[in-house]
Amino acid sequence: MKILDSANSCIGRLNIRTVLYISFTLASILFIVLGTFVEWKEDVTLDAMFAKEDNLDRISYLCMDANSTMLKARINMENFILTYKDFGYNEAKSRYITPILTYVSEIKNIMGHIRSLTSNQNIKEITYKIDMELDKYQTTIFNLTDKYMALGFSNSGTYGALQSSSREIESVLDMQKNSQLKSDLLMLRRDEKNYIIQNRDLYVTKHREDSDTFKRNIALAQLPSDIKSRLITLADSYAGFFQLYCQTSDEIRTINNNYVQSIRTIEPLLASLNEEAFNNVVASRQKREDSEDTISLIRWGCGFLILLGTLIIAYIISTVISRDVKECKSFAEEISTGNLTNRLRLKGKNEFTSLAIALNKMAESLSSYATKMTSSTEQYRALVENSQDLIIRYDNNYICLYMNPVCSRLDSSVDLDYFIGEPIDSKIFLSKDIALSWKELLQNVFNTCQTQEAYYDFETPGGTIYFHARFFPEYAEGGGMKGVVITARDITMQKLEEQKNKQKEQLLIQQSKMASMGEMIGLIAHQWRQPLNALALNVNDVKDAFTFGELDARYIEESVSASLQQIEFMSKTIDDFRNFFIPAKKKVHFYVNTAIEELLSMFLQIFNKSHIDIFIKTTQGAALLTEGYPSEFKQVLLNILNNAKDAIVSKKKTDTQLQGKIEISVGNTEDNSEIIVSIRDNGGGIPDDVIGEIFDSYFSTKGSEGTGVGLYMSKTIIEEKMHGKISVLNIEDGAQFIIQLPVAT
Repeated sequence: MKILDSANSCIGRLNIRTVLYISFTLASILFIVLGTFVEWKEDVTLDAMFAKEDNLDRISYLCMDANSTMLKARINMENFILTYKDFGYNEAKSRYITPILTYVSEIKNIMGHIRSLTSNQNIKEITYKIDMELDKYQTTIFNLTDKYMALGFSNSGTYGALQSSSREIESVLDMQKNSQLKSDLLMLRRDEKNYIIQNRDLYVTKHREDSDTFKRNIALAQLPSDIKSRLITLADSYAGFFQLYCQTSDEIRTINNNYVQSIRTIEPLLASLNEEAFNNVVASRQKREDSEDTISLIRWGCGFLILLGTLIIAYIISTVISRDVKECKSFAEEISTGNLTNRLRLKGKNEFTSLAIALNKMAESLSSYATKMTSSTEQYRALVENSQDLIIRYDNNYICLYMNPVCSRLDSSVDLDYFIGEPIDSKIFLSKDIALSWKELLQNVFNTCQTQEAYYDFETPGGTIYFHARFFPEYAEGGGMKGVVITARDITMQKLEEQKNKQKEQLLIQQSKMASMGEMIGLIAHQWRQPLNALALNVNDVKDAFTFGELDARYIEESVSASLQQIEFMSKTIDDFRNFFIPAKKKVHFYVNTAIEELLSMFLQIFNKSHIDIFIKTTQGAALLTEGYPSEFKQVLLNILNNAKDAIVSKKKTDTQLQGKIEISVGNTEDNSEIIVSIRDNGGGIPDDVIGEIFDSYFSTKGSEGTGVGLYMSKTIIEEKMHGKISVLNIEDGAQFIIQLPVAT
C-alpha cells in the first residue's frame, strides 16, 4: 500500500496528459516485448511443422493420383481384350496398350517423387516394391498382348489359319458331295466352337477323337486316291492348327493369371502407401495442433501479464483522477436538477482546473439559455396557434393531445376542448370518412415510422375546401415514437388554378387541331370528289337506261348498291375527321401502330401533294398496346409530321433535287417496358442554338408563320397526360423525334 500511496503522490504532481503518455509507453513496451516473444516462438515452431505437413499432403495427393492412374491402366487392358477383335489388333493396341505403358511410367515417376519428399523409410520401401511389381506388370502386358496377336481372330493368326483350313476341307467335300464326311466335319467344328466358348479340356480330347474318326472315314470313302490324300493332309493340318490354338489359349490363361496376380500385388501396395501417407498427415496435424495449443497457452499467459500490468497502471491513474471526477459529477447532478446558482471551487493548475472553469461557464450559459428558452417557447406557441395550417397531435393510442385554433375556422361548430383527450374515431372532426382515413394513415406511420400524406376535399357552406394533410412521426427523447403530428394546408386556390390550367391545355389542344382544319377540309373535298363523280355517273346512267328501256329490277338494285357504297365511303370519311376533332375524356387502351396507320390514311394526301414519301417500320412481335388518349396522340404525330413537312418544303427551295422522306419506326426497349416511336426526316435539322427550346410554349422557328403551341402541347400530352417522354436530336441530314410510352399491362 505504501508503494501505491507513493505512486499516487507522484502522479498527483503531474498533469493527466503526462500520466497517460507514461502509462501508454509502459504498456506498449510490455506488449511489444511479450508479443515479440510469442511471435518468435510461434514462427520457429509452426513453420517447420507446416512445411512438413505440406510435404505429407502432397504425398497423400500423389498416392491418390497413383491409384487413379492404376485404375485407368486396368480399364484400358479390359477394353483391349473386349475390343481388339472389333478394331483390329494394331488399332486396339494403339488405343489401349500404349497408354498403359504411359500410365506405368507415370506411376513410377510418382513413386520417385514421393521418395524425394519423405524421409520415412517404410514409405520408401513400399515405393520400391511398387516399382518392382510395375516392371513385372509391364512384362506381363507385353506377353499377354503378344499371345493375343498369335491367337488371332477372323482371318489372322492361329484362329484365321484354323478357319481357313476348315473352309478348304468343306470346299472339297462340297465338290465330292459326300454327306458322311461333311457330317464328320460338322462334328469337328462343333467341338472347336464348344472349346472356344467353354474353354474346357474335354472338348480338346473329343476333337482329337473325332479327328481320328474323320480320317478313318476318309480312307474308307469311295473317293479318288488324290482326293483322299488331299483330304487327309488337310485334316492333319486342321488338327494341328486346333492343337496350336488350344496351346496358345492355355498360355493366355497362364499369363492372364500372372497379370491378375500382379494387379493383386500392386493395388494392396498402393492402398498401403496411401494409408501410410494418410496416417502420417493425421499424426502431423495432431502434433501441430498440440503445438498450437501450447503456443496459445503462452499467448494467454502473456496476455494475462499485459492485462495485469495495465490494470495496475489504470488503478493508480483512476485513484488520482476519480476524486476530481466525483466533484465534477456532483456539480453536473446539481445542474440537472435545475440548480444553476452553484459553482465549482478552483484547485491547482491541472486539467481539472480548466474543466472546472469550463463547467462554471456552462452553468452561466445555461442560466442565460433557460431565460431565452422561456421566451422562445411562448413565441413558438403563438406561431402554432396563429398558423394558417391545421395542426393536430395524437399519441400512440390515437388520442388527441392538441389542436390549434385554425381547426375551428374549418368547422365553426368545433370546440377544441371537446376533442382534446378523445380517440380519433369517438368524436368526429370534419367528417366520418376523413376520420377513418386519418386513423389508417396514423397506423401506417406507427408501423413504418415514415411520413404519410393524403389529399382531401371538405364541403362547407362557403363551398368546397381542398387541403393537403401530412402525418409526421413524433419521437421521444429515448428515440422511440411517442405520437404523430398532423399538418393540413388549405390548397383550394392551388386546386382551382390547376383545374383552370387543365381547361387551358385542352383548349390549346383543340386550337392546335383546328389550325389544320383548312387542309383537312381540302382533304375531305379531295376524297369526296371521286365518290361524287361516281354518283353523278350513276344518276345519268339511270336516266339513259330509262330512255332506252333498259331499266329493270336488277339494274335498279345494282345502281342503288353502287350508290350506297359511295355514300358509305363519304360518310366514313366525315366520321374519321369528326372523331379526330372530338376531345378525349378518359384514357383507353390502344395500339400505337394502329393509331399511326389511321392518321396517315387521313392525311397522307397532304404529304403526297408536297412530294414527300412516308415509310413505316414496325418491329415484328413488339408489344405496342399503351394506355392514353388516341386522338391526342394522333395530334402529337400530326404536329411532328407537319413540322417535318414544312422543313422539307423549305429545304427544297435551295435544293430542288431533294426527295422528301419521313421514316417512322415503332418498337420496344430491350426490357419491353416501353414503346419507342421514332420519326426521322431529311429536312435539314434544327439549329443547335435553339434545339433545347423548341418544346417551350410560344417558341417557334417559323417566325410570324408559327404559333409556338404545337410542340409545347405535344410535350404536355405525352409527358403529363400519358406519362411518357418526348425528345429531339439532330441527325445527319435532318431531325429525329423520339416518343417513349409505357406498355399497358
